[in-house]
Amino acid sequence: MAARYSGRLVVVVVLAIGLGVGSLGSWWLVRSRPVPGDFVDAVATPDGGAVVIRRERGSKNDFVDVYGPDQLRWRALIPRYAGAIGTPAIAATSKVVTVRVVRDGHPNVFAFDIEHGSKLASFDLAEGEPADAAAYTKPGLATVMAGAWSVEVLARPDGSARLYTMALDEHRLAWKADLAKTPSAVWIGLGGQVRAQVEQTVYAWNLLTGEGEQPKLFDAPRQTVGDPARVVADGFEFTSGTRTVVPVPPTAVRPQPYHLAGGRGWIIEPDKLSIVDGPLGVTRTIPR
Repeated sequence: MAARYSGRLVVVVVLAIGLGVGSLGSWWLVRSRPVPGDFVDAVATPDGGAVVIRRERGSKNDFVDVYGPDQLRWRALIPRYAGAIGTPAIAATSKVVTVRVVRDGHPNVFAFDIEHGSKLASFDLAEGEPADAAAYTKPGLATVMAGAWSVEVLARPDGSARLYTMALDEHRLAWKADLAKTPSAVWIGLGGQVRAQVEQTVYAWNLLTGEGEQPKLFDAPRQTVGDPARVVADGFEFTSGTRTVVPVPPTAVRPQPYHLAGGRGWIIEPDKLSIVDGPLGVTRTIPR
């Protein structure tokens, strides 16, 4: 009888321990599940949507959220975002979105299908080079885009630089070019050139082939925003018919030109994301 009781006691104890461990495991899974935190920045897309960066609570990772005109399409956890306000590290077309991230002191580019969020490709911009505290990214120099093209600027610690030009919809690196000094500005011109300003000299390359060319006269940067809108000191200005200025709250990120596209301006505050719908100045908050 005593032996039978002892055996039952052992079974009860084992079951209790098992249930306890199982509950602890479930609690850990719930507590460790990535949770989106503060909004960081957004790059507007021509279709009226945006690619949004958010912090991940409790870690150094971030989230990339891709919005269509009316709702969130998908969300993906990524390593730390390489960009900052005024230094966008995102490019997007109607098919692809790329995000530049930091891995072990290196800048990496992740490419996703913009509709469904499936990962298409990734590569290290500084493969074979030592880690860098700034991850080879200088203020104002990360990702430049126009149409179906983007340029990733790799700013090396020794003061030199490399430009990687991407054919976004083809998921490929088209060509690269090296500069002895880090440029102060890089842009894709209306005349089909990638251009870089280094001190008083402008360097130019054919967008399609990467061949060096003489800079074309008056080759302004391509406009990624087709709206009759612009950023002003206190917000967004719309000039379709009548002039309307929509101010942003003092808690919001300072408005940037890339916050405007597709007839909309995006207002980024740490705890919420809002859209200004065109010249009517109607502002609405997007559900978190």
